[in-house]
Amino acid sequence: MNPLPDEAAKLPVRSVYQLSAIGGVLATLRLIAGRRVRFPRGHVGGLVTLPDGRTYRIFREVVIDPRPGQPDVPGAIFIPRFHVRGMSPRRNIAFSWLPAMLIIGLPGLRSKRWLIHDETGDFAGLYEWDTVADAKRYESSSAMDFMRNRSFPASVSSRVLRRDEWTGLGAALAAAPAGRHHVGSRR
Repeated sequence: MNPLPDEAAKLPVRSVYQLSAIGGVLATLRLIAGRRVRFPRGHVGGLVTLPDGRTYRIFREVVIDPRPGQPDVPGAIFIPRFHVRGMSPRRNIAFSWLPAMLIIGLPGLRSKRWLIHDETGDFAGLYEWDTVADAKRYESSSAMDFMRNRSFPASVSSRVLRRDEWTGLGAALAAAPAGRHHVGSRR
């Protein structure tokens, strides 16, 4: 029985190599060499209010330009939240560059925004994936296990949504200057 939605069957077969740590770094380096990875600064410093009403500051953003055959618009959103144990928020922001090199090259990732709640030190991510199946693969990956293991257990949560389940997401994340952006509400 396939635990992923029916759309998983439509995806090309992904090799184990692509999903390994070494494969992730090599895929990231290929994307960088091909000039498909961008770190835009337009949203950095901006505030994103997620549907639950919590507001986070964007401290980093990466966008991966699609290759031929990828959907024009990503079809899924993934939002993990967590509070790191044993590391200050400032240190975790610096540390977060290391796993970034592992995940940027993962199949289906189109963008990620790193978020922090400045009052609580909680972290969140706002990922865009080609498909719900891609997002669910990441949600159950060793990268997420690593995040769970270094966080307070009660602080960890994640959501995978189809892009069309959120209203206002595209407008909130369009190339806008840093400032307050509301990420819509669930339909």
